[in-house]
Amino acid sequence: MSVGINSKLATVAPIALIAALGTSAWSGTLDDDVLIESSGDGIVYIDTTEGVVPPGMKAVTFTSTWIDDPDNPGERLYVDPFENIVTDFTTIGSRGGTTNCIMASNDNFCDSAPGSGKRIKNYLYGPGPFDTLLRTTPSADHPQVDYFTFGKISNFAPARITGFSIELLDADGNPMSDRDAAEAVLFNLDPDLHRSTAPSIHLVHGLFGNGGQEADTGFFSGDDADFVLTESSDVLDLGAILMAEDSDGDGTIDTFYADNFGDAMLFDAIVPDGIFWDETPDIADDEGALLTWYHSGDETWYYGTLGTAGSTELDDKLAAIAADLGVTVAELGYTAGGDSVPDAIVAAMQGEELFEVDKIEDLRNANLNYTITVGNVEEGQFTVRIAPRFAPIVELAAGNEGLFALAGSLDAANIPYLGADQAYVDTVAEIMALPTTAEQLAALESLGFTSGAGYLGTAFATANDQVFALGMPVSGSDGGVVSSNGNATNWSVGDNTNAFVSLIGRKSTTDRTASSAGFETDSRSVWAGLEREMLQGWSFGAMVGGGNADTTMDGNLGSIDSDTFGVGLYARTTFGSSGRLLAMVGYQDLSMSSERNVTAAGATALGNTDGSIMLASLKADWMKNMGNFNIGPMAALEYYDVSVDGYTETGAGAWNMTVGDMETEYVLASVGLRGETAKTLGGSPVRAFGHAAYTMQSGGDATISSTIGGLPTFNTPVDGMSGDGWFDVGFGLSAVIGQTASSETRIGGEYRGALFGDGYESHGLRLFIESSF
Repeated sequence: MSVGINSKLATVAPIALIAALGTSAWSGTLDDDVLIESSGDGIVYIDTTEGVVPPGMKAVTFTSTWIDDPDNPGERLYVDPFENIVTDFTTIGSRGGTTNCIMASNDNFCDSAPGSGKRIKNYLYGPGPFDTLLRTTPSADHPQVDYFTFGKISNFAPARITGFSIELLDADGNPMSDRDAAEAVLFNLDPDLHRSTAPSIHLVHGLFGNGGQEADTGFFSGDDADFVLTESSDVLDLGAILMAEDSDGDGTIDTFYADNFGDAMLFDAIVPDGIFWDETPDIADDEGALLTWYHSGDETWYYGTLGTAGSTELDDKLAAIAADLGVTVAELGYTAGGDSVPDAIVAAMQGEELFEVDKIEDLRNANLNYTITVGNVEEGQFTVRIAPRFAPIVELAAGNEGLFALAGSLDAANIPYLGADQAYVDTVAEIMALPTTAEQLAALESLGFTSGAGYLGTAFATANDQVFALGMPVSGSDGGVVSSNGNATNWSVGDNTNAFVSLIGRKSTTDRTASSAGFETDSRSVWAGLEREMLQGWSFGAMVGGGNADTTMDGNLGSIDSDTFGVGLYARTTFGSSGRLLAMVGYQDLSMSSERNVTAAGATALGNTDGSIMLASLKADWMKNMGNFNIGPMAALEYYDVSVDGYTETGAGAWNMTVGDMETEYVLASVGLRGETAKTLGGSPVRAFGHAAYTMQSGGDATISSTIGGLPTFNTPVDGMSGDGWFDVGFGLSAVIGQTASSETRIGGEYRGALFGDGYESHGLRLFIESSF
């Protein structure tokens, strides 16, 4: 098969001849399978609705699919693909004559009909660049060959793109301009190129410009909205978006983009909604026609330009819209683009299935048009890098996912149509005026949702206290492990009823992570339980309790207070000759309040919310007698499902935040050794016990949505501790303080610590009274 020819469509004789002769190796050409790999902060999107298949792009070389129609002069007649060797695009009259291109990997060709889905869709996520490594084929047949790129970028970063560059690099990341043109891949900047094949980066013409494939003029304006372009042989540098020329020839240059959207590229989460009309419901995959857009600042729906004023096409379109809504054309209230839409018409559109409210996605898209000249690249590969730029406050936070999203939300206050409070813009300016990067980052952090990790960590601490309160099994007049004379015995469930009361106190610290602030939690609680043997070899019980925890966020970011009430069910049994098993499930109801210190704005935001915890634990050990000691392996598994309801803060004015629901799960798994012994001291049995284990934790991570005022919603990640672990060390003493023939009362204390962990440490104390009767 010849390079650049689609074998499924290549049926004319020249193609068959090339196939018979075998594959030619052309210098300065690209392989059909041009993409080696992509990397960085983006993807090549596979749009299956346009017939695109992996890897999302391909190269076509020396191939045409149309000729001049002999029966209709000036019209194209599409035929089967045929070889057409063109190496220099200054010889062709327009983009429609290109024979070589990089395009989306579907069944189309470079010169296929406009609007057929030829554009490669690059999704940018930021903050870093996005690279595509492409493959060349060196030979001596054609030293240099021009290729047109059908490209598109979509801004899925959480911030405006204020500019970007398209760079041509060699396989080692060096600029292509460092080498001779004959051995490089460079942008073709020849002034003799047709305008349609010369570098041009702009917003889609369906919104700004000639209307593209959707209409005869742009929805917002007939003037183009282009990125300011600075050219060099290996870099196309794009700056602000400007409407700089009278593209539609009406004698004026519109300022619509600047007036409503600013001078930067919007991002997906912030594009306005529009109402789309399905004017061809019988065609399943046909895109709806955009009729109106919503201006958030004005809280008003506006018409765009729906056609050329006074044209028959516009009159017919308005009549069809009115018919589908069951109203008259006059009731539509349309005279020209920019009219506000009557409330009754908006309501009718929102209630009619042929009309749909959806985001105007093309406002976060830009078309990339340029030609590259491919020389004899020795390595057989080169890189196309798309490197976005952001506002200074956003680039400041580029190393932190949560702060990057927060900064992007704050920077969106510069988008006029949002009607955001000027306080956001002023505060950002004050932050950027601080003398050091550390001070700037600290001030920025105080504006975001800094309490997410603290909320979840507080809930985890109170849930873990409930498991700690239950302790390991104790039963019988000898304390359940060793007899009063010190001789070891196997624990077994007796005929008695057992009860306990535990007082728990704990201090835990969690260090700062890449995305989450550190915090310290102090918790205290009281729990009581009662159990009784109900089945042979099994004892079942219930527990109830409550407590309080307070958390202080590091860096004076705020605090959280939590009150909890909980219940639980548990069961104990023995297995084998020496095994013991304790299982429990529990539930806690949380009432939580917070203070968030918005230091950059000199305010304090107050929050109140509720939450809940589902928990379960399973503990087992296998104790063997070794003289006066029982020693054996132990294992434990704990599970915590934490949910905290969303809430809206008060007290901080424009800086009050609406926080979404918070959910996460923790799983703790421990293995180690446990030991117990007992002696009679002063006539009373005294039991000593302890354990040493290693605990692994997974989970604890979350993504929490937050909104400041009318700014875009942003996501704050909470880092879990998946894969991290610590040494779980515990020891305690208990003593019998009252004993009769049928009952026994024991008091004791136990320390339990999470030590030498990577970012987490905990010290807990349990004081308890246990009775059997």
